Amino acid sequence: MMTDLNAGVATGCPDPLNDGSVDEELAVLMRDLNRMMRAAVDRRLEPLGLSQAQWRPLLVLHRAGQPLTQIELARQLDIEAPTLVRLLDRLERKQWIERRPIAGDRRIRHIVLTASACELIRTILPLVRAVRDEAFADLDADQRLACLRALQQVRDRLRG
Repeated sequence: MMTDLNAGVATGCPDPLNDGSVDEELAVLMRDLNRMMRAAVDRRLEPLGLSQAQWRPLLVLHRAGQPLTQIELARQLDIEAPTLVRLLDRLERKQWIERRPIAGDRRIRHIVLTASACELIRTILPLVRAVRDEAFADLDADQRLACLRALQQVRDRLRG
């Protein structure tokens, strides 16, 4: 279904960026899929008492495979530094992360997962994989690979 060319007209605010094109539809779909995948993971992790604000940074740190600085983590989570500081305070109180100083620079700290966070991640990952498997169930391997390659091209273009 293509986007309505008159979207916004009823409110008196036509959207000049909404031209009903495939590009517009792709941009909206990527945003919607991101939101929907996170919501589906939230529903799966709710019985564990985890919110998106908690599980996302844990998974980002896990996937990084190495400690990240607060700045790097904030960028990957797409949140502002003050918001991240409050979030890290909560994660530290739960003993899921540690902030470790970096030799030679007292201003910067690495964020490191604790053993209890790693244990929690072992519980989280199968639930996240189940959401992903359900989401992609109707796509065969070739379709998945084509989607991956196309989205990687878009990402690489935007990175410059």
